[in-house]
Amino acid sequence: MKTYSKILGVVSTIIILGILGALIYGITYEDGSSDDKLMALSLLLPVYVLLHFLLIHRFGFNLNAEYTPAQKKTILIISIISFTFLLSIPLREYLSARQLATHERNLEEMKDWGSDSTAFNYYGQLKTKYVDRKIYYQLSVNSKTAFKSTLTGFSIHLLDKDGFLIEEVPITDYSILVEEDMTNGIHSNANRDMDLDNYSRIGKWDLLVRTKN
Repeated sequence: MKTYSKILGVVSTIIILGILGALIYGITYEDGSSDDKLMALSLLLPVYVLLHFLLIHRFGFNLNAEYTPAQKKTILIISIISFTFLLSIPLREYLSARQLATHERNLEEMKDWGSDSTAFNYYGQLKTKYVDRKIYYQLSVNSKTAFKSTLTGFSIHLLDKDGFLIEEVPITDYSILVEEDMTNGIHSNANRDMDLDNYSRIGKWDLLVRTKN
């Protein structure tokens, strides 16, 4: 029975530590869904109880032996440290989720990126906001003269504060502005998927014109 108790204790410890590691990874994994993280958090308590049970029973070794005062103190300290560690995980996730939610709410506010111009005197005005992992943009492009016959379209270059390209957005969904039978403007009001970190890095933008030879 003593040998069986030791084997059972060692195997149980390995299994529980493996489950604990998997739960911690599932909670801290950035791309995990909120439902998966909630499930992992709910399983932390029973895993802790089982691990504490194994500790109290010496992981199957010297099962019936009495604890000395020093051993009891050690067990108490280990229990407090482990409980505090496990409690800190959901607390950290809660604070991180609140911070992320606040950041996303701030990004939902419309931002006016000002104007930019290209060759042939095309002038663009860009406004954006970020909702549900999508960038929503309003782009207006105007010209004092009729659009060139060689014009095939426009693109937006989203840049970081140092001018490095984050993402190019081809303008494919737009309405044409006509004045005196001449096309001299377009307006686009659309959205597309975009990573939150990429949107957060945007510092400025460029308007690009596409032409045919």
